[in-house]
Amino acid sequence: MGKIEVRPLSGRGTDIVYSNQNNVKKVIWGKTIFFIPNDLIDKILNEYFFDADAWYPLGADMMKPIPGGLGEFVKNEHPNFSPRHATVIAAIMHHEKLITFKNAKPILLKRMCESI
Repeated sequence: MGKIEVRPLSGRGTDIVYSNQNNVKKVIWGKTIFFIPNDLIDKILNEYFFDADAWYPLGADMMKPIPGGLGEFVKNEHPNFSPRHATVIAAIMHHEKLITFKNAKPILLKRMCESI
C-alpha cells in the first residue's frame, strides 16, 4: 500500500502522511517522521476503547491533556510519544474506520462497531 494522506480530526493543522510497513505505520507529520507500532493501535482499541458505547476525549493538548483522554493513554503506553501523537493516531484510526468522532470541544472519539 502506498502513502495515505489524512487531516487531523479538527480539520486544522498539518496534513498527516502515513504508510503501512511491517507491523508499523510510518508517519510523516510536518518535518517529523516516526513509527506507530500496530500493537499500540490494537492496545488502544482493546484497552482504551473498552466500552463500545462510550465516547472518549481526544485530549491531545501538549501542556494540559485531558485526564483520561487518548493523549494521556498514548503517553503512558508509549514513553517516546507525547499527548500530541494522539492527534495523528486518532486521524489514522478514523481513516481506517476503527473509530468515529464528534468535532466538539473537546473532540470526542468512539470505537466503531465491528461488523458481524
